[in-house]
Amino acid sequence: MTKNINNDEKFNNENLKKTITKKKSFFSFTNFFKKTKNLILHKIKNIFFKKKIDSSIYHNLKEILLLADVGIITTNYLIQNFKITIQKKNITDVAEAYNIFKKKLYTFLKFETQNFIQNVNDFKKIHVFLFVGVNGVGKTSTLVKLAYFYQKKGKKVLLVAGDTFRAAAIEQLKDWGKFYNFPVFSKNLGTDPSSVIFDSLKFALIKKFDMVFIDTAGRLHNKINLMHELKKIDRVVKKYKKYIIQETILVLDACIGQNSIQQTRFFNKTLTLSNIIMTKLDGTAKGGILIAIIYELKIPIYYICVGEKIHNLVEFNSKKFIDSLF
Repeated sequence: MTKNINNDEKFNNENLKKTITKKKSFFSFTNFFKKTKNLILHKIKNIFFKKKIDSSIYHNLKEILLLADVGIITTNYLIQNFKITIQKKNITDVAEAYNIFKKKLYTFLKFETQNFIQNVNDFKKIHVFLFVGVNGVGKTSTLVKLAYFYQKKGKKVLLVAGDTFRAAAIEQLKDWGKFYNFPVFSKNLGTDPSSVIFDSLKFALIKKFDMVFIDTAGRLHNKINLMHELKKIDRVVKKYKKYIIQETILVLDACIGQNSIQQTRFFNKTLTLSNIIMTKLDGTAKGGILIAIIYELKIPIYYICVGEKIHNLVEFNSKKFIDSLF
């Protein structure tokens, strides 16, 4: 059914269309959030291509954000904040409301990567990356991708096989090392991982490496004994604090959705995380979980993994992320 609209309504809708379609080509982001974008975009259009703003907009926005995996806590706060702004400023123009909504998301995500390697050019100290996470998140392959990224920037990098419980884990890292010309520090299967890491850092200091990437065994966040072992590893790394800058990176699987929040809380309580790298955003995962993690936990997303190839590591940028969705 065709709907007749007056000139003012037509003008507002045309402006909104321009607002939505006018964007730069964010290839690295737009292609990797198709599922979230498809969930959001057609529903956003239904909400904001209206003659005027009514109370249904808040209910519909809430539904959209929950479907996109933003989570109930972050969603409720975002909607309430948006509602207060609309009512306080007496906003009735749909295009203006749309832009306000986007700006709210920008504000929520402004805390992202600013505290990652603040002294990356401080060559007096070695930058040590301690990678942690549960089984199967893609921790080892992500570690290699980041090491490759910095190797291409001219950094002298060392990989450390800290997962001594699985022979396959050690061999996998050695294979990556051979393929991409990384030196790999390892010991025999079953060796205390803390011992491996302690000796590797001593080796890195002697050989004057710029960066050390430490792989650890995957562990469930609710297994107390395994988390205690991780604390021990962390204490060993901190013994070298006069000579290193430590970054503890949690690798998360985007496909598990809201469970990422719980995982992050446990690991952060154990280790105090520096940053997060989110993997598997090239498949069926919904990217809204990134918004929830940044807002609820105040831990920056450093990189996102969007494929299995060595270069499929994309630096996270909140503005490009939001623009890619809208």
